[in-house]
Amino acid sequence: MDKQQQAQQQLEEALNERFPKSVHFEYVPITDEQVRELCEVKKTIVNMGFYGTAITDKALEYLATLPKLKIPFHRRGSYYRRGV
Repeated sequence: MDKQQQAQQQLEEALNERFPKSVHFEYVPITDEQVRELCEVKKTIVNMGFYGTAITDKALEYLATLPKLKIPFHRRGSYYRRGV
């Protein structure tokens, strides 16, 4: 399985989970658009982690729509905001 397929599989697992609290992506090319898709349908997420992904600052705008999100983390630069 290549990295893009792995990213899509992780995204689908998160989307299929009924009430996800924590979602983490490591060294897969998840994009801002995929983060947007996840944030639109999974409002129960409390924390998200991104390690070696393809997201940009645009993904923070989508993360800000999650009412329960406490600590988003991006390995290249940590964003710690309570109640984003």
